[in-house]
Amino acid sequence: MKVTSLYGIETDDECWSKIDELLELTHRAQRTRSKEAVATLKERLKEYYDLGDTVSGRSRMSRVERTLFWPSISEAYAYGPKLNVPNKWNEKLSEVEYKLKKFHPAHGG
Repeated sequence: MKVTSLYGIETDDECWSKIDELLELTHRAQRTRSKEAVATLKERLKEYYDLGDTVSGRSRMSRVERTLFWPSISEAYAYGPKLNVPNKWNEKLSEVEYKLKKFHPAHGG
């Protein structure tokens, strides 16, 4: 039986595809400035973060997940917007966008 990696990401292209999905959620939240859009992004980042923020989670990460995906997720989650502070959403969403693009070759990473 083949053991799959934590997020199911084995290649750079799979990694960038998942990062691009998160960037789209970030852009939607920036455009709409709605609590629902910000909450959706926060929830997705939290899901990924919670999976990887354990010893067993980290031990299951593929090389790509460990070197590219996890650093982007952990930093984006840490700098993400708080739902109860809407006046900081633009600033925090820009930080999330930067963290997600940081390692992405299509965005200068």
